[in-house]
Amino acid sequence: FNCQGGGIASIYGSHGTITGNTISANSAPQGGGVSFTGSNVGFLTSTFSHNTVSGNSASESGGGIYCLSAFVHISDSVVTGNSAAWHGGGILGYGWSGEMHNCLVARNTSVYSGGGITLWGSSPRILNVTIADNAVSLGSGGGIYISNSSLPANPSLYNLIVWGNAAVSFQGIHLNSGAPLVLHSDVQDGFAGLGNINRDPSFVNAAAGDYHLNPGSPCIDAGTGDDGAPDTDLDETERYDDPATANTGSGTPN
Repeated sequence: FNCQGGGIASIYGSHGTITGNTISANSAPQGGGVSFTGSNVGFLTSTFSHNTVSGNSASESGGGIYCLSAFVHISDSVVTGNSAAWHGGGILGYGWSGEMHNCLVARNTSVYSGGGITLWGSSPRILNVTIADNAVSLGSGGGIYISNSSLPANPSLYNLIVWGNAAVSFQGIHLNSGAPLVLHSDVQDGFAGLGNINRDPSFVNAAAGDYHLNPGSPCIDAGTGDDGAPDTDLDETERYDDPATANTGSGTPN
């Protein structure tokens, strides 16, 4: 199926586990790096974990990853430096269900929407993900673009950092239509929701690609542990309650 998945294509009900790979410098019209198409047939789940997706390009949408009518779990992965000529520089989901956690989506670009992630009629649960320094050149939603006008679905977003993204409008999250649940997240330009803030997260060195948090970051101990947050982070370090930081989130600290 030669228009999707420059590096890897999972199509029409195929499913499995993709782990421990670097997927780089590939191109395709959709899903420059990876594409998942139709894997939600019978609710089959594709698992994508511990991968790096970098430097891929799409002549249409989904520069790094493209999920079309797919049930995909993405975890512990880095999606960086990908580009799309249309939508979803890092990731494009159209009818995407599943989950995404412990990921970094950074320095991706698109032209019209979702420098980091574009969600059309998609309902993934996305938690503990940093979406930073992505850009849209002519449109909106530098970090995330959300629309359910084509399919009635809404994502749930928890414990996100959406910061340093650029667009003509809505640099953080652009909600075009729908009713996503966004909680305990740090969103550039702000976004309504319990526990959300709009404050510089204090990355260690974003210019050098280091998106760890400095001590005293307003994002430390500000998330929720009540919604299935993973016990470890992208570095596979166990999450813990920082005794030097006041707890402003919810749930029981470790």
